[in-house]
Amino acid sequence: MATVPKVVFVPVLDSNAEVNAFRAGEVDVIYPQNQIGLRKKIEAVEGAKYTSTLGPQWEHFDMLSTVPGLDAVEVRKAIATALPRQQIVDRVVKDANDDAKVLDNTQWMTDQKAYEANWSMYPAKGDVAAANAILDAAGWKAGADGVRAKDGVKLAFTLGTTSGNQARELSQVIIQEQLKQIRVKIAIKNSFRKNRGVLLA
Repeated sequence: MATVPKVVFVPVLDSNAEVNAFRAGEVDVIYPQNQIGLRKKIEAVEGAKYTSTLGPQWEHFDMLSTVPGLDAVEVRKAIATALPRQQIVDRVVKDANDDAKVLDNTQWMTDQKAYEANWSMYPAKGDVAAANAILDAAGWKAGADGVRAKDGVKLAFTLGTTSGNQARELSQVIIQEQLKQIRVKIAIKNSFRKNRGVLLA
């Protein structure tokens, strides 16, 4: 059995820098955080072997229920109904691993005994028509600017995540475009202290 006499850990600040160090032969192994197109960059390095497995890591979308608008359960339910989770997996996560699937549980992974698909009540593809029906029934009406409002409260929120994380930033854009179809305005501000309402992490 072969052994490695010494392992040296070299701190590298971001995924692109990791790939560059790998390409230049400065490091032999890298474990980068997924970024869009990263897999292709690694596989393009001569002699490189790319390996990706599904593990205990999940991306989540959190809504602050103390924010006006989000304090209404029907608004949160409509947003959850419209969220295009399958599209995010297809366009973002499968870029790194072809076997990635939408998770329907916020606590357990699909390979754990306690897993139950308790989020399957919300369609993975997102249902814009159903989400609009929820908001219509609750009295949230679109104003002249196209944004729904009720009792002086607009459904306009900020969405924040880790700055510079391309995968999460693409997810933000996908969410923003989908929620626009239910007349919910999302502004992207990747600075946690300034965000109003929702967080992608």
